[in-house]
Amino acid sequence: MKRISHKLTALTLAFSFFFSSCAADQGEIAALCDHLKNLGEEKYLAHITAVFPKREVSFSLEYRFSPQNDDRVKVIAPEEIAGIAFSVSEDDSTLEFDGARLTMGSLDTSGTSPLSAIPSLISVWRGGNFDEALSSDINGEDAYLMIYRNKNEKNEFEYRTWFSKNDFSPLYAEIYIGGIRVIECNFERMR
Repeated sequence: MKRISHKLTALTLAFSFFFSSCAADQGEIAALCDHLKNLGEEKYLAHITAVFPKREVSFSLEYRFSPQNDDRVKVIAPEEIAGIAFSVSEDDSTLEFDGARLTMGSLDTSGTSPLSAIPSLISVWRGGNFDEALSSDINGEDAYLMIYRNKNEKNEFEYRTWFSKNDFSPLYAEIYIGGIRVIECNFERMR
């Protein structure tokens, strides 16, 4: 009886250690959520890969987030469309190229297109209502993995973002629709 009790205690301690090592520190998560809800002006280089049913495309974008002004996105690559820029506000988006401006209305907030992925992710981050928060690492860097799920009448969306534990900057993000990864983003903070 004692042997079973000791084994059960050891097993319980092992599971407790495993689960506590995966769970994120609640104080740090609260600080991260507060940081995301109150983002100042941020600039990132984002490398986006979008997977469509019959093809995969990659883009590199400069993204400037501003709480006071419209967000601004400029395509860096592929070269064929480099220089195309657009601004994004909650109510409207405007496409710009070579001095011409085209008002496009609001972007798709589901995050299903490469151009709406970054604004959709930032909207999710600023909401701060994550379903899961885990300690993790990405490419050898200590990170918090924040997972947000949203379901509409057609699909279930899942947004996963890895944030640096050092400065809370986004490192990598994925968007899933119906359990399938359709968008992935690698971030570099620009100074």
